[in-house]
Amino acid sequence: MAKQSKVSEKLINASIASMAILFIILWLMPQPPSMSQIKFMPLWIHITCEMFSIMVAMFVFGVTWNSYKVERDSNLIILACGLLSVGLIDFLHLLSFTGMPDFITPSGPEKTINFWLVARLIAAITLLTVAVNPWQPFQKKSSPYIFIGISLSVTFLTAWLGIYHQDLWPRTFVEGSGLTAFKIGSEYIISGLLSIAAFLFYKSTRQEKMPRYDIYSLFGASCVTILSELSFVNFHSFTDIFQLLGHLYKISAYLLIYRVVFISSVRAPFESLEAFKEKLLVSESMLQSVIDNVPVRVFWKDRELRFLGANKLFLKDVGLSHINEIVGKKSEDLFTEYNELYSQDDYTVIRTGNSKLNYEVPFKKVNGESGWLQTSKVPLKDTDTCVIGILVTFTDITERKKAEQTIEFQANYDALTQLPNRRYFNIRLEHEVKSAVLNGKKFALALLDIDNFKEVNDTLGHSAGDELLKQVAQRLINSVRDIDTVSRLGGDEFTIIISNLKDNNTAEVVAQKLLKALSEPFKLEENKIFLTVSIGLTIYPDDTNLSEDMLKNSDQAMYQAKLQGRNRHSYFTSDMQVAAQNRLQLTNELRVAIEEKQFSLVYQPIVELSTGFIHKAEALIRWQHPKRGAISPIEFIPIAEITGLIVEIGDWVFYEACNQVKCWRNILAHNFQISINKSPVQFTHKRQGFKEWFDFLRELDLPGESIVIEITEGLVLNADASIKNLLMKYSEANIGISLDDFGTGYSSLTYLKKYDIDYIKIDRSFISNISSGSEDLTLCETMIEMAHKLGIKVIAEGIETEEQLELLISAGCDYGQGYWFSKPLAPKEFENYFMKRNKNFIDSTH
Repeated sequence: MAKQSKVSEKLINASIASMAILFIILWLMPQPPSMSQIKFMPLWIHITCEMFSIMVAMFVFGVTWNSYKVERDSNLIILACGLLSVGLIDFLHLLSFTGMPDFITPSGPEKTINFWLVARLIAAITLLTVAVNPWQPFQKKSSPYIFIGISLSVTFLTAWLGIYHQDLWPRTFVEGSGLTAFKIGSEYIISGLLSIAAFLFYKSTRQEKMPRYDIYSLFGASCVTILSELSFVNFHSFTDIFQLLGHLYKISAYLLIYRVVFISSVRAPFESLEAFKEKLLVSESMLQSVIDNVPVRVFWKDRELRFLGANKLFLKDVGLSHINEIVGKKSEDLFTEYNELYSQDDYTVIRTGNSKLNYEVPFKKVNGESGWLQTSKVPLKDTDTCVIGILVTFTDITERKKAEQTIEFQANYDALTQLPNRRYFNIRLEHEVKSAVLNGKKFALALLDIDNFKEVNDTLGHSAGDELLKQVAQRLINSVRDIDTVSRLGGDEFTIIISNLKDNNTAEVVAQKLLKALSEPFKLEENKIFLTVSIGLTIYPDDTNLSEDMLKNSDQAMYQAKLQGRNRHSYFTSDMQVAAQNRLQLTNELRVAIEEKQFSLVYQPIVELSTGFIHKAEALIRWQHPKRGAISPIEFIPIAEITGLIVEIGDWVFYEACNQVKCWRNILAHNFQISINKSPVQFTHKRQGFKEWFDFLRELDLPGESIVIEITEGLVLNADASIKNLLMKYSEANIGISLDDFGTGYSSLTYLKKYDIDYIKIDRSFISNISSGSEDLTLCETMIEMAHKLGIKVIAEGIETEEQLELLISAGCDYGQGYWFSKPLAPKEFENYFMKRNKNFIDSTH
């Protein structure tokens, strides 16, 4: 096409040059008297020339108008409407020419010249408009009709003025004198307009990106029309050589314009169609290749649900090797256990013409197992949008459904005991309240806390503690009715929703049954463990009609049971002052503990699993009460959070840990790092303390990376702008952020991407159950891989066996901590442990 365009350009340029040379020769050449006597333009030649040009103009209009579509370029319609008007007015010019019979009013030179000038002016304006107007479709569908209306209106007005009101026209010809100045000036003005158009067309030919229409023909048409106009300026009579030359040039210009229309409306679409056919064949082959290589099954059917085609993956599933083996068959011909539901869906899509996308349907596998398919069905339509068949894609999502069920289970159930977790407990409690209101019945909520459970973990280890929790959960399930709901809130706390109480005695019976069931010894390997529990009970709606108060009431009742000596149950009463006094007493003792420095920190090593090297530790607070002895953080931290004392305690922990890491960076490892736990209350307290913390780090000349802040998933879940800002400030100060107990809460990827998390700590509930091929190992591997892809390091908590350690190392876990390495140690003990374990690494760190 480019080569053909170049040939056209040269041919047009040569033609213009030849015409121009001919015109100049005739203009400059002196005419002998004998030539003036020759009639170069007799009437029959004039009629022939005009009729030919009129026919070309009508061809331009007819071809363009009948082939026009809304996506075609607007300039084609402008050319067509302009040439329509020019052709009609040229016809009026022909009928009014000297020697022709009178056309309504007498024919004559001025009448015919007037029509001539208007036609030439319209032609010039048309070409100039096309040169200026962008080559693009009309914005409105009505635009072509507006243009043809304008064209016919101008033609009608010209005819009316030219036939009936010749007196209104300026003089253009004087018998005996020839052309008037107005006529000659008009020709020059028209030539000027055509010159501008020619210049703009020529300028377009020099652009780096050529317009998509035949620019050379339009340029040629403009130039030849100028020569035609100049010829009509120089004629002396209506039959001289310049009259003939001007008409021949006009015909040439019309033919060039017709060439533009023909190429755009006829030849170009035909060539595009031929090229499209070739591309269609290639596209069909490519489409089949693409369909054959997509990782989903694809097939398509006609309206009678006979197969028309399929990809290789589907053919392989049905045991076929070639597409011809499936064409014309129906699904029931291929599948022995065909579900009629599939055909019903197919007919529905064909009947309605509406797609059915990404829906799931069950199916039976060849081996008899149940599975799931994700399928989409789309109607196939012809160019008239009539449905002629259906396209079906489907994927076996059985494994994904299993994974979703696992994820849903993890979201709603406790990984250790398989009981409903806190989230699902809240849902069940809300449901129970609504059901009680609807049916007018009572229900009870029991909160159980294992007495002195910490001693089991401290003496036998967390693995034993976890096994004990599972046995407790099973006994609770066996002790209640099927309609009751047993949940584990976390730690050693369980709840039981006792539904459909006939009277309060039903709750009493259940409580006694629970106490009796849990008083029986538990067997942990060779050890017999005796447990007691404290149970708090509250009745709906006797005690409250709000679900959010139920857990609070049962908690207060449970504290009352503990205060009364444990191993018992207690009902909530509105005047439970004893429980409140107990909390108040503990609060007061906490204040004294802060003042008298009864707190201390112990440090549990965090080991780099790839090398066995230690350069991290977690700081854990301990409270040695002068009378009550060691008080577990589980007991006093919640009180500290409720009262706000956690802020002051947290500051003390931070300053103590900073002093310790400063020391250990000097004597143990230059890059030593200590993790501290920061309560959500510290983030929401009006005095967040970050400025004082940053100042203290600068005072000790400690870099931010020497400290890691451990936060909970609940904090980032409910983070407001101030918490987000504080986390950002920690990151900017290079203080690490670690997400604690990962996997037990929401474990959303959103929060890992949203916040600058440096570490995640896989909760010990996953670590304690991992073994080769276990589901917990798969979950751990998934968490580790996910974290690494997000640039996050992983710490495994609660490593207590060599098998757990080896599996985590194989999974690519970065760090580990737990009793397999060491229990939490006092500073001096930690230093001795460090020296013993890292003796091969000390020289390389200094």
